[in-house]
Amino acid sequence: MKVAEALILKSDLRKRIEQIRDRLVKNAKVQEGDAPGEKPEDLLMELDRLLTDYESLIRRITAANQTAAAGSGTLADLIVQKKLLTIKQNYYEKMSIRAGYEKSLFGGWKQSSPAKLYAELERIKEEVHKLDTAIQQLNWQIELQ
Repeated sequence: MKVAEALILKSDLRKRIEQIRDRLVKNAKVQEGDAPGEKPEDLLMELDRLLTDYESLIRRITAANQTAAAGSGTLADLIVQKKLLTIKQNYYEKMSIRAGYEKSLFGGWKQSSPAKLYAELERIKEEVHKLDTAIQQLNWQIELQ
């Protein structure tokens, strides 16, 4: 199985785990004398099985990411770089909303040039896109162990 396929399976497992939570809540409380639509004990057993599968899959994906060569590092390195740049991108986007305004020494607001801010934001967006593309390509090439 390729890493990309494992990531799809991981997402599906996560959804199934969330559905178990919803089913547990729905069946946790019933009228006296009534039986729940599903036995909570059965749902908890299913939850344990799904969590075991989920943990195993996460461990296999993580191991593949840490050992797969990507440029001068690993796929895990690319993922970390992308996450950090995405955080930086979010900050620059928030700053760009306020771009052009800065507090003057005399208590007023004055217009400033946001060109550098926007240029850096575009550079960051381009780098995030390149990293995302590289990660996606590797995900479809790397086999899980």
